[in-house]
Amino acid sequence: MDCGFTCLRMVAAYHGKCYSL
Repeated sequence: MDCGFTCLRMVAAYHGKCYSL
């Protein structure tokens, strides 16, 4: 995936809330 670091942080936060890892 071509995604910037900021985007990766947003995705990580999004998945963190979804899966509660």
